[in-house]
Amino acid sequence: MGYRLMGGSGGDTAVVGMAHAKESTRKRRLVVAVAALTLVTPLAVCVCLVVVSMGGEAEAETPLLAEPYTDSPYSMPPLPYALDALESAMSAHQLDVHYNQHHRGYCTKINALLEADPISAHPIEYVLEHIEDVPVYKRQQVINFGGGYANHSFFWESLSPTTQDVPLHLVTRIEAAFMTPSALKREMVDQGMQLFGSGWVWLVERNGRLEVVSTMAQDRPEGTLLLALDVWEHAYYLDYESSRLGYLEAIWGHINWTQVDARLLVTDTPV
Repeated sequence: MGYRLMGGSGGDTAVVGMAHAKESTRKRRLVVAVAALTLVTPLAVCVCLVVVSMGGEAEAETPLLAEPYTDSPYSMPPLPYALDALESAMSAHQLDVHYNQHHRGYCTKINALLEADPISAHPIEYVLEHIEDVPVYKRQQVINFGGGYANHSFFWESLSPTTQDVPLHLVTRIEAAFMTPSALKREMVDQGMQLFGSGWVWLVERNGRLEVVSTMAQDRPEGTLLLALDVWEHAYYLDYESSRLGYLEAIWGHINWTQVDARLLVTDTPV
């Protein structure tokens, strides 16, 4: 609505009226904009706060996911060679399955059995040697799973990627018990073939003399353990199927005689 100014012409009056109308429209738009901003701003602030809050929580959880907590008493020992290091006797696939499935399975199960037992503060070899300290209701399971865990750890260290000569000190001891290193091989392979079912063939020292003995399942013999050959089917079946003899003959070329001799030297060293 226009207003007439005193002394002004009709044209001036029209111009003034239009100016007032534009100013009124501008003010109304400003009021609407302010009202809209008043409504939107709290919502935007809330959204921002939610996003910031969620982001903060995500960052706080990241270290927990990256570093999972574990309290298992026994861990998998690393292989002392690559998976394909024994290819002339054991394929990488066979070794992978043997180590990462069978051996790891024993490790998982012995941890589940003993993680809440004070005896798990000791090495697994101590536990097996003091099996009478384990509750009767789980004693046989500890022998099975603990033996499987310990025996495989010992077995991997008994093998070498390359063919080794038998150290002179060890040759002397072998000749005293078996006449020749070839005779020792024959005795261990023969016992491996005669073993019914699954088990292990061992070279041990007992009462100052070397002996070859075999054990069923995951049992361990008495005496100082020097060498072990795994005669479970899972040790060779992927490569040799039912030919246990082929496996025993081939694996003999990968015996770590340096390690065997070192184990024997410990018993020969005066305390």
